[in-house]
Amino acid sequence: MAVVLFAMAMMTSGNVLAQSPEDYIKNDIVDQGVVKERIIYVNNDGVLERHIHYVYTYNEKQQVTSKQAEKWDDLSDRWIPYFKMEMSYEGNTVNVTYARWNKRSKAYDKDIQNSSYEMNDGLMEQLMANK
Repeated sequence: MAVVLFAMAMMTSGNVLAQSPEDYIKNDIVDQGVVKERIIYVNNDGVLERHIHYVYTYNEKQQVTSKQAEKWDDLSDRWIPYFKMEMSYEGNTVNVTYARWNKRSKAYDKDIQNSSYEMNDGLMEQLMANK
């Protein structure tokens, strides 16, 4: 799962890396030891401002099957859909589909990208031990 999360972070971290990590505060919503949601705040001189909200879903093996992101919009004072990633697992291969939110169609059908990651047996064993 670490490799998949790293790959997901790399695909979506463009604006997160714009500031140093010390400028971000995260709040995880955990259910039975599993992160269901994560809210990232920007720390502006001690004032926390909402930045991005992630919602995760998992399969029966506790593998992430989707990650949905929303960005905070100050003007409308609400979360706005941003992107969605869906993961499927076939043996040692993780297939990832990334799509951006399309305002016109009101669906995740913009800038669709597909990637596959193959994990070796040693990494699979390590990931299963770290669950």
